[in-house]
Amino acid sequence: MATLAETQAAIDQLLLVVATGFILLMQAGFALVETGSVRSKNSKNILIKNMFDCCAGAIAFWAVGFAFAFGQTGDQGRFIGNNGSYFFAADLNTDDGSNTWILWAFQFSFAATSATIVSGSLAERTMLPAYMLFSVLMTGFIYPVVVSWTWGGGWLGDGSNPNNWGFHDFAGTGIVHMVGGVAGFVGAAVIGPRHGKEKDQARKRNIKNEPEYEAILSDASLGSREDIENWLENLDNDKEFAGNSPPFVVVGTIILLVSWLFFNGGSTGSMFSDSTAQSTPKIIVVTILSGAAGGLSAAFLKTRVMGSYSEKNRYDVGSLCNGILAGLVSITGVCDRVDPWAAFLIGLLGGIIYVLSCKLLDILNIDDPIEASPVHGFCGIWGLIAVGIFDTEYGLISSNEQKGHFFGIQLLGCLIIVAWVAVLSLAFFLPAKALRMLRVPLIEEVIGLDIAEMGTQAKITAQEKIIQRRASISGFAGPAGKTQ
Repeated sequence: MATLAETQAAIDQLLLVVATGFILLMQAGFALVETGSVRSKNSKNILIKNMFDCCAGAIAFWAVGFAFAFGQTGDQGRFIGNNGSYFFAADLNTDDGSNTWILWAFQFSFAATSATIVSGSLAERTMLPAYMLFSVLMTGFIYPVVVSWTWGGGWLGDGSNPNNWGFHDFAGTGIVHMVGGVAGFVGAAVIGPRHGKEKDQARKRNIKNEPEYEAILSDASLGSREDIENWLENLDNDKEFAGNSPPFVVVGTIILLVSWLFFNGGSTGSMFSDSTAQSTPKIIVVTILSGAAGGLSAAFLKTRVMGSYSEKNRYDVGSLCNGILAGLVSITGVCDRVDPWAAFLIGLLGGIIYVLSCKLLDILNIDDPIEASPVHGFCGIWGLIAVGIFDTEYGLISSNEQKGHFFGIQLLGCLIIVAWVAVLSLAFFLPAKALRMLRVPLIEEVIGLDIAEMGTQAKITAQEKIIQRRASISGFAGPAGKTQ
């Protein structure tokens, strides 16, 4: 018969198993939100990027990521993990009764979440191989190093090791979300805005100057020259960048909201907390409050701040959904040590920060189609600052004598993580751009990546169906030119 301690350990492991499943379900939520937010001609392309994050991310995390993140040995405090038995999960068995296998699965779900954030920022104009390579780099090195510094017992720490700095991020507002958001921001800045989103029209490229343009028009198997030319011209002049499916965005947001309760609540690792104030049920409550507050503030402010408000355009369902996500990101770092009133305020400000950061990106002409960097990057930064202010044990609102020092550590830790991710991301994206491996050709971007790279499109017109049928017969992937 199992002892009380064994029963409690089994229940704790069950919590992590269930939480892992729900966190991985966030991939479905992200897929729906991103698919609903892009134009239909890029739907399949964004979906395959999300699925690739899961597949390639799992292999990269298995090979090296987990060892880098949690392989700290000796006195710990190292730059990166180096436990040889963790590489390729060579030996995750332990003698102390802990279950490293469930730790691997739980932490992989976090790594996959961080990586998939980037796909939204680079949507609709990024070469698939380039994104695949960055996804592997993200899951196998960039993200694990940050985890090693913090949750893995490294020098920055999470307060559990007296030899580290005492940085605190309970469930990953900075470690997971800010890391993905910063990488997305850098990638979007380097790759440039989508065709037609350029503020300086002098920088807008002419599709007729592209070498593939004349080749397509000259191919009689695709239809008459006039039909193809009109079709391409209509696509080139299309200024509508609105997402193709608001229902997908809403359903995806609901899935993310439900999964987030396990993202934060499951991070306790136990259902038997010594303090009710830091228990899983309370964490779930403050998470809901923050998400709701973020959604409300963003819904009422977004159209006004962005200058799109009118009697016929007063509210935007996408802003409400992203505001909810902004509130959820904002509370994630301090959800274990925060009062409900503070959670409401954190989410409210998170929604405002999301809106203001969208305005900043608009001013800078940095095109983030899913607004992933405002939601995850900027609100992740706010989340780390919120820890330093609203943490009931060490924050500025507490009576702790070291609260000023703690707040400073949160700011410094935030800056260090941002710098690490930004430098590594630039080191990938800039050479990829210089080698013309980052952005798809203009013709493919105008036609849509579903046709150009995958030979079909989620929603197409009758004329496009005729062109696709002829293209398949002639050996073309689509009217973007010959199969690559």
